[in-house]
Amino acid sequence: MKNSITPENICNEVKVGRMSESMATNLLISIIEESDDSDLRAECINTFEKLNLKSQKIYELFENLLVSDESPLIRSVAAKAIMNNFLKDGQKALNWAIIHDKSPLLLNTILNLFDNVENELVAGLSEEMVYRINNIASKVGIAPKEARFILDLEAFFAEGKNNYIIDSKIYEFCENLTKVVNGEPWLVIRNMHIVALSFNYNNWKYIKESHGNIVSFFSKIKYLDIFLSVNNFNVKERKFFKVPSSIGLLTKLKSLNLSRNNIIKIPPSISSLNLLEKLNLSYNKMFEISDSICSLSSLKSLDLSHNNIQKIPESIKNLDSLVELNLEKNHINLIPHSLKSFLDSLDNFTI
Repeated sequence: MKNSITPENICNEVKVGRMSESMATNLLISIIEESDDSDLRAECINTFEKLNLKSQKIYELFENLLVSDESPLIRSVAAKAIMNNFLKDGQKALNWAIIHDKSPLLLNTILNLFDNVENELVAGLSEEMVYRINNIASKVGIAPKEARFILDLEAFFAEGKNNYIIDSKIYEFCENLTKVVNGEPWLVIRNMHIVALSFNYNNWKYIKESHGNIVSFFSKIKYLDIFLSVNNFNVKERKFFKVPSSIGLLTKLKSLNLSRNNIIKIPPSISSLNLLEKLNLSYNKMFEISDSICSLSSLKSLDLSHNNIQKIPESIKNLDSLVELNLEKNHINLIPHSLKSFLDSLDNFTI
């Protein structure tokens, strides 16, 4: 322990009886108060939960972190710890955070916790959260239900940033962007519903970070796709984008392009997109064509090229409206005889 006072070691020492809970509490608090490493500090907070340590001293620490810490990650982890262990005492602090905190990471954390906590004490907090969600929806110009997806996206962009806030103007700006290559719009909102979305994490990130200073510059770029590709070529952080389950709330969506996002899998909730006609998941890291994708009854065009798919599932035949299927550059070596008739019936099948 001399040179390795870490949350993990503290946890292990308590479990084997070589350290008292009181000493562990003091050591964890010391690390939280003295370290500048947000991930380490978050691990300390989680360690309190692992050891089931609960006291007024610990609650006051969590409360202080929730309302005043600089790091959204720490505020989020503190909110989780309060909701899981001190919900009754933490009502006021949580309510304050929901009303005043501007980080989408924290708001999203609390909202996700609401989904998993069945407690009448959450009801009052939920009312304030509904107000925040409605406010996001109003600014973006979409239905409140769909704002949950926007909050999920914003939380993704907020990771690792202390002063990140939601800029709703970016969505209005993206509505005016169109891919030069195929004329595909970045975002289409009609009658308060998202009906088309072309989302590439690195492109959206670049636009969001540059938007405030060079809006007029972007509007004059004829070949925006090429410009963004050049600027993102040396991006070191090739993030694996985890498609949020809230994608299933965009029930009016007709066109969805999530290509080039390092996506490994699609959430089952995508099966709720009953109006979806075009789905592009090319240039990702997917290993299979899920049944949820194969349940999209309105789907006409499916592009899964440049992935790691090894076989075509029998459930692909459930895509009654499909006319175009692109499976180029995968690892498919055999087409099942039972699928030959279906695949031959397509207007365009590429493998």
